[in-house]
Amino acid sequence: NLIRNTDIYARLLSGLYSAPALRSEERRAAELRRLESAFRQRGAEQLLPIARWEGECLLEGDIPYFSAKGGGHALMDGSGRVVAEDFFRLSAVENAQERIGRLILDGAHNPDAAGELGRSLDLYYPEKKKVALIGVFADKDHAGVLKALLPHVDAAVTFDWENRRALKGSLLADEARGSVYCEYVPEIESALGRARKLAGEDGLVVACGSFSHLEKIRCAYCAKEER
Repeated sequence: NLIRNTDIYARLLSGLYSAPALRSEERRAAELRRLESAFRQRGAEQLLPIARWEGECLLEGDIPYFSAKGGGHALMDGSGRVVAEDFFRLSAVENAQERIGRLILDGAHNPDAAGELGRSLDLYYPEKKKVALIGVFADKDHAGVLKALLPHVDAAVTFDWENRRALKGSLLADEARGSVYCEYVPEIESALGRARKLAGEDGLVVACGSFSHLEKIRCAYCAKEER
């Protein structure tokens, strides 16, 4: 990632490698001090290590770049060295979680995918109540999907949708009830509403089981959010 526009770096490189700057170390140092001035003017001296890394890169003729760990708040230089602690208010993972809101869409239509989804829910949302909103194809290993996913959620809601391959939601609910609390709500929009109610204000609805119904669930969710 870059923290300044590339045209700023291009102008600085042009100044550093101009004939006057190449003849004078002081002239080159003055060019690099321009990197620090923006931080000093804002009283952000704790960010000066960023400017020093930028200077190192520019002196080598490179454009500076930065990185961050997915779950971290620190800004790192290109070598992985921390140059600013708590630079980001939210980590990349936290930002994604905030943008996702209360709905997760995941096809998870086979046992392996369902198991991976379940483990991800445990990892990233260990404290949240999770309700699976699930619909599957009759010709898929739906028993395997339920076995892999349901240990990782607190409840489930099944539904019907228009697809000749879809397993009846009532039958899927019967299978699921041996592992978790489950309700069958025929209409998909109503099923979403019931799942949200079961999840509560801070919980998550996890729509899964097939890719074919996810768009309808997404549209129903967005329509409710806009009201």
